[in-house]
Amino acid sequence: MPNSLPRVLLVMPTMWDRRQLEACRKDWHERFIVEFGEPADDECRADFPVLDYIDRMARRADIAGVFSSSDYPGATVAAAIATQAGLPGPDPRAVLCASHKVVSRQMQQAAVPEATAEFCTIDPDSADKPAIGFPCFVKPVKGAFSMFSGRINTLHELRAHLDRPEVREFRHGFMLPFNTLWHRYGGKGVDGSYFIAEEVLAGTQVTVEGFVADDEPQVIGVVDTEFYPGTTSFSRFVYPSSLPPEAQQQMGSIARRCIAGMGLKRCFFNIEMAWDGRRAHIIEVNPRICGQFADLHGKVDGINTMALALDLVTGADVAWTPGEGDFKLAASVPLRVFAPTLVEEAPDADQLAGVMERFPGTLAWAEIAAGQMVDEFVFEDGASFRYCVFNLGADSRAELKAKQREITSALGFALRAL
Repeated sequence: MPNSLPRVLLVMPTMWDRRQLEACRKDWHERFIVEFGEPADDECRADFPVLDYIDRMARRADIAGVFSSSDYPGATVAAAIATQAGLPGPDPRAVLCASHKVVSRQMQQAAVPEATAEFCTIDPDSADKPAIGFPCFVKPVKGAFSMFSGRINTLHELRAHLDRPEVREFRHGFMLPFNTLWHRYGGKGVDGSYFIAEEVLAGTQVTVEGFVADDEPQVIGVVDTEFYPGTTSFSRFVYPSSLPPEAQQQMGSIARRCIAGMGLKRCFFNIEMAWDGRRAHIIEVNPRICGQFADLHGKVDGINTMALALDLVTGADVAWTPGEGDFKLAASVPLRVFAPTLVEEAPDADQLAGVMERFPGTLAWAEIAAGQMVDEFVFEDGASFRYCVFNLGADSRAELKAKQREITSALGFALRAL
């Protein structure tokens, strides 16, 4: 590959990045060199010297673009490097403010008040009854996955939740890089050691995805979110959404006005929303590409969004045409356990490759191995552990359901609850 190709630095790569970029390699490998930066997302420790890393990467003269699908801290780090190096990308302050739950809500109030839930700040060190009352949904000012988030019904529940040792470790350890970035780029106000209480939102949950090339945010699709019955643990994401066109149009309008009001440029965004049958409300804003959904668009629209991101962050023209993929539907399916479990059998790399060959267009990998004990749930959604995930395409809901069942069986997991 000629060295004259523009080099794109992928900051703090996640478990999705290599898989997604490999899945769409034909769309970019003759036009870009992709460099996977270190450390990886799951190797970034609380004591990582994040500001030194930004300053060092920004001095490099061989990078034409930089981005990250890492929610924390990759998206902000990539924006800071790009801005400091004079490359296309969002302002790091805009990224921080969009992902800071309190500041983001304040900006939503200004841009899309009709879609903004009631909220108030909580100081975990002196928690009292939230100003919005009970019940409420409580989560960290800067979250990761669904860690330490949930519905709270009483003051006793709130204090018990916030007094947990793992919550204290999250606030004062895990949040150190965020707080360092906030103090350099974000400004005044509460940092990542605080929590937020929000109005409990009801209805169908979806994710509205899009990007901002220059000034006008563009929505590229709406993805349905499904849950395991009786839980808040994700069971499946399906694209395109089954919501009525008028609901999706309302959500698209909210997303465009919200992102424009936040001042984001040259980046992807995804906004989680709830639809109650009449109105849409924002759950949260994520100022980054969603790596998990990248090939869902590839399957349905013909363009994997990871390939599109390379054009976006190098300042190239970006074109989006929906519905030109090989499938009419696509889904991402996480498999989970909800109780301590012994993994008696799990597929190895060859078995996974065989499943993907048998079901063309499928991406699959295991996150546990045979002999492993699964008994820790607190650092994901608090109730479950994802042990495998696969993305697939289909031409109907019936086919999607059947293929999902066949792939799950073909993976060959044997699990024993303890």
